[in-house]
Amino acid sequence: MSQKDIFADTFNGIAVTGNLVRIDLATLASSAGSQPPTQPQFETHSRLIMPIDGFLRAYALAEDVMKKLIAAGIVNQKSDAAPGLPASAVAATEVPGASVGGKKKPSSPNFD
Repeated sequence: MSQKDIFADTFNGIAVTGNLVRIDLATLASSAGSQPPTQPQFETHSRLIMPIDGFLRAYALAEDVMKKLIAAGIVNQKSDAAPGLPASAVAATEVPGASVGGKKKPSSPNFD
């Protein structure tokens, strides 16, 4: 059985229907105009559907990864956020080469 990789920049929504959790996967939309938008725009392209117990296992895995990212200094916890809520990693609107967790974020000429 071959594995199919699906890329997503973010979740665009999560809904619970009965015993199923539906997660909308989205990617950054290309801007139609010459001016960049003030807020990134995302387009939903796929949906991940799983039972609630699978979602809870996935949540526990994601929570463990976030703790490791915080401990490694890759992401920082916002001081104004509720306790236990980590800051998001790198916002899609940040400039390449900006600092993340006190370290310079790598940039690539392929993605300018």
